[in-house]
Amino acid sequence: VDIGRLIDKVRSDTSATLSDKNISFITDIPGGLTVKGNESLLYSVFRNLTDNVAHHAGEGVTIEVKVASIKDGMICFSFIDDGKGVADEKHLDRLFERFYRVNEGRTRDTGGSGLGLSIVKNAVRLHGGMISVKRGDKGGLEFTIQIPE
Repeated sequence: VDIGRLIDKVRSDTSATLSDKNISFITDIPGGLTVKGNESLLYSVFRNLTDNVAHHAGEGVTIEVKVASIKDGMICFSFIDDGKGVADEKHLDRLFERFYRVNEGRTRDTGGSGLGLSIVKNAVRLHGGMISVKRGDKGGLEFTIQIPE
């Protein structure tokens, strides 16, 4: 799977929503970078992360997707936004749980089903990879995704 093309497709498919919220989407992916994997599952990883920013990070946010490193047969991606983030760090460890929502008052219409990040984690794991999240240096969240080359 050509990761650059896949992420460009995510950007294209979400462009109307991102534009409505004045969200910038910046990538730094080397041309021709490929991984062995399922294109639709990998698409769901980056699409779910992008959708989360669009729905929860606020307006005027920047998304940055880049390759942080390539070593020992693993490609490490950073998916960073500078939006609202998660105020209480206790939620970070639970973000990948099925049906977990940071704001329990959210309904399906305003906050989703709580399945998106669980899907992301499982898709990454099915590829033999790992994903983690932390608060971003500029606010927002920083997801680190490691996938075998």
